[in-house]
Amino acid sequence: MNSTPVTTANNQRTGTLALLALAISAFGIGTTEFVPVGLLASIADDLNIGITLAGLLISGYAVDVAVGAPIMTALTNRMNRKTLLMTLMLIFIAGNTVAALSHAFQLLLVARCITAFSHGVFFPIGSTIAVQFVAPEKKASASAQGYRHIDTAAISRAGREVEAYEESLQRLGLEKLDLYLIHWPVEGKFLDSWKALEGLYNDGRVGAIGVSNFHIHHLEQLLAVATVKPAIDQLERHPRLVQAELKTISTSMASCQ
Repeated sequence: MNSTPVTTANNQRTGTLALLALAISAFGIGTTEFVPVGLLASIADDLNIGITLAGLLISGYAVDVAVGAPIMTALTNRMNRKTLLMTLMLIFIAGNTVAALSHAFQLLLVARCITAFSHGVFFPIGSTIAVQFVAPEKKASASAQGYRHIDTAAISRAGREVEAYEESLQRLGLEKLDLYLIHWPVEGKFLDSWKALEGLYNDGRVGAIGVSNFHIHHLEQLLAVATVKPAIDQLERHPRLVQAELKTISTSMASCQ
């Protein structure tokens, strides 16, 4: 009896469930990162603090991600990947539970910091695990599915780049921005978004335009139609996600400005 078809089907189901779990987890972490940005005024009012102090919930989270990622990487280097991901999500759940029960700014800030420690390590490990469940030619799409939450966050701005630019100027109290980025390459939309940014640049309303989280194939598509090359590709790099080729291309692209 040949059990290969059954084994293959089981592996496919396992891979699909694993990718779904990664996508749900990534969505939760992404939501935790971005949602407070739009709630700062409400949080400040609820806790009777200034909005500047409330802003530490955003900047403090970012600092903890930056500091926590290398520390957690060093401490967990020998852990089983699956065990590590589950541990990170338990930390994430614990931090958000404390945040939900917080009635004081200090406790809420501590809860955000706890949650941030899982953020910096989850994504590189999640992406490396995601590609293990699929054929080589589907590795890029598998990784993208694991990060689909970013598309959800970015889609709200796709198609209204100029309006978002005006809103940013108003909030910052400025007349012009030095640098304006596309945060994530939303499939089917990022080329149109780039055209909108080129319009702002050509009108002298922004000093430079660039991209963030663009992979090599995104840059190739963009450069094929762009009249203004991106000044920068802001990308994620650390010991678990080196991206040497992408860094070389991005550096070369920036040096041509």
